[in-house]
Amino acid sequence: MSYDTINILHLEQFKSKIELLETRLERNVLIIELKFYKQQILCPICGSAHIRFLEYKYKKIIHSISTHEKSVIRWHMRRYQCKLCKKTFSESNPLSRLK
Repeated sequence: MSYDTINILHLEQFKSKIELLETRLERNVLIIELKFYKQQILCPICGSAHIRFLEYKYKKIIHSISTHEKSVIRWHMRRYQCKLCKKTFSESNPLSRLK
């Protein structure tokens, strides 16, 4: 994992939580693959801790590292299902809390 990339993206506060951080160039767009370590999570509907992992969904987050080229963060978001109430839900996006 490149600490320079973490600094450029202003992700210093997440450094210990990042499991995957890879970059590549596709059709003149900088793609940043980002996955966080799995966190303890509760069902937001019933509060149960008995959940199972379903799949990864990929969320595209537009990020402007520079004004000269486009860049996109491809966040690997986990989807879960509660074993108790059977509802499905996603982990929250920690990047949405950046100020």
